[in-house]
Amino acid sequence: MQRETAVNGNQMQQHIDVLVHFGAGRCSELDKYLALQPGRLLLVEADPLLAEMLHARAAAFPHVQVCCAAVAGVAGPGRFYRYNLPDAGSLHAASGLRQLFPGLRTLEQFDVEMVRPESLLHPLRLAAEQDNFLVIDLPGEELPVLQALQDSRQLHLFRQLYLNCGREPLYEGSVAARQILNWLQEQGFDLLAVNDRQDPDRPCWSLQRNGSRLEVISLRTQLERLTLERDEQMQLANERQGQLDDAMVRQADLEQQLAGLQVQIATLEQTRIDLEQLAGERAAQIEQLAQAHDAQTQLASERQQLLDAAMIRQADLEQQHAGLQAQVATLEQTRIDLEQLAGERAAQIEQLAQAHDAQTQLASERQQLLDAAMIRQADLEQQHAGLQAQVATLEQTRIDLEQLAGERAAQIEQLAQAHDAQTQLASERQQLLDAAMIRQADLEQQLAGLQAQVAMLAQTRIDLEQLAGERAAQVEQLARDCTGFKQELVDARRTTTLSVKLQTLREADLKDLQHRYQELVTRQESQHQLLIVLSDRLSAASGYLHQLADTPELEQLLARQLEPVSGNVSRQARHDMNKTGTVE
Repeated sequence: MQRETAVNGNQMQQHIDVLVHFGAGRCSELDKYLALQPGRLLLVEADPLLAEMLHARAAAFPHVQVCCAAVAGVAGPGRFYRYNLPDAGSLHAASGLRQLFPGLRTLEQFDVEMVRPESLLHPLRLAAEQDNFLVIDLPGEELPVLQALQDSRQLHLFRQLYLNCGREPLYEGSVAARQILNWLQEQGFDLLAVNDRQDPDRPCWSLQRNGSRLEVISLRTQLERLTLERDEQMQLANERQGQLDDAMVRQADLEQQLAGLQVQIATLEQTRIDLEQLAGERAAQIEQLAQAHDAQTQLASERQQLLDAAMIRQADLEQQHAGLQAQVATLEQTRIDLEQLAGERAAQIEQLAQAHDAQTQLASERQQLLDAAMIRQADLEQQHAGLQAQVATLEQTRIDLEQLAGERAAQIEQLAQAHDAQTQLASERQQLLDAAMIRQADLEQQLAGLQAQVAMLAQTRIDLEQLAGERAAQVEQLARDCTGFKQELVDARRTTTLSVKLQTLREADLKDLQHRYQELVTRQESQHQLLIVLSDRLSAASGYLHQLADTPELEQLLARQLEPVSGNVSRQARHDMNKTGTVE
């Protein structure tokens, strides 16, 4: 198959800027290309043998560049078919060409790396104002390469195109020339001529870029794009208008909810004020209770001092009572005539013992009451500390509520400012929509935060009310306890007064006993002196009688007469000895 383009002096002007030939093969048109004196000439061939031959031919021309590359619409690995027919090699198998040339044989198949056409054209820096020509001789790959150039915006950089393509598909995957030409006409290229003198089945199609058509195509494309954009903008505007309406409705709902939240905040603020007032009243009650507790503590201290003094006095009385008991027991055994008086004193001593036992029991009861009062005082101090902690908690809650109210006021101010900004920007639909969407998200977030805070404040109010109820119950209990303590204090005072009276009576009894004891001691001493005198006289009489008496009858008579006296003396001596042992 003879492959020759229609490049000649009649179809090309005498000078061009850049000429590119994809699939140059042996490039029999090289001399004609050189005669046109192009500024640059790029020859691209996929067959390494033909590319080497072509490189040898163009080595003497510095403006001619030979490149061995398989140009395709898609980059990547591919397979090249070499046939026995010169210039028939391709990246596609020659299925239809075999019908025209039955003797066509495949000489060799080998792998190649396919490249896209724009990768070869970028170094040339083509411009649309230049006179650039493109020759395409790529069997089976014509349309993919042209589409690749169109996609990379380089197809319209060429003023003229020369396309070698079969009227019918001659290679696998190829298309007919008419389909390619129609596509090029849609891209703004006009068909100038068809050269089929060398090969009627695969002629050379000459096309030229039509600037007016390109402009019309560009305008039509822009119009279609603008129409599509307008439809999209209209649809988007309708959607945004709907979203804006929804946002306005949502904003109205949020404003209504905000108004409800403001009412709730006002209610909570009033509740906070009431709770603060209640907390102040509770603090005053706690202060009064603290003062009452201090007074009770002082009274308890005074009562303890009185009890301590009474205990000391009781101990002294007990010691004196013990001494009196010993002395009374001694006096009771002194003489027989004192037995009645000793019996009376024993009865008195028994009464004193009973009074002492009653006093001891009363002191034990007072000690128990004192211990209970101390325990109750510790409980009151602990409750007072708890109340002080709760008052501090209420004060912190009040501070938090004031801070929260300030934040809510700031948020309400921000909402008002945002509403004014939205009203001012109502003329700009897109900006208003964006601001409304952003504002809607903010309001929803703030609404969620406000709802959570309202729930928290409501729970805090419930807790504060419950705490206030508990504090009221505690205050009432403390008041009842104070009343009980006051009654106990009155009873204690009465008991102390009674103890003082009993103590006064005991002291009077003690003085009376001491006076009687002194009388008994005086009488005992006089009786003792009398016994001494009597003993002396009896001893003298007994010695005198022993000296005078010589007969046993006289001794017996004297013995009978002295026996009563001796018995009395012996009994008195034994009584004195017993008394002495008791006193010791």
